[in-house]
Amino acid sequence: TVIDQLASKAKILIGFAQVMAGILSALAYVPWPPLLLRVGSWLRSVELNAVEMANPSCFNHRLRINELETTVIHVVGQVLLILSIFLYYRVRYCLLPSCCRRFHPDRHSLS
Repeated sequence: TVIDQLASKAKILIGFAQVMAGILSALAYVPWPPLLLRVGSWLRSVELNAVEMANPSCFNHRLRINELETTVIHVVGQVLLILSIFLYYRVRYCLLPSCCRRFHPDRHSLS
């Protein structure tokens, strides 16, 4: 449908913006042209970085997060996400009746 096509193009555009913002941030020492720096500042607003969006210093001015802590939060967040998905499927598998756990060729034939 048209909505699916627009959504896939929006995902590609947001992904491109996130990658470009990450490149410009990671290579901050490179003397980029001023126009690219202005575009980069706009792209950083589209980056959707959860740590920056919910920065603890917004709640209390003494809570500051440096770059190392931000990296640790991102890595731990990814590991927790993967573990929670694994745990969800493992619990769901354990809750399935025993008849549904195995693949039966006679019940699942393509013909």
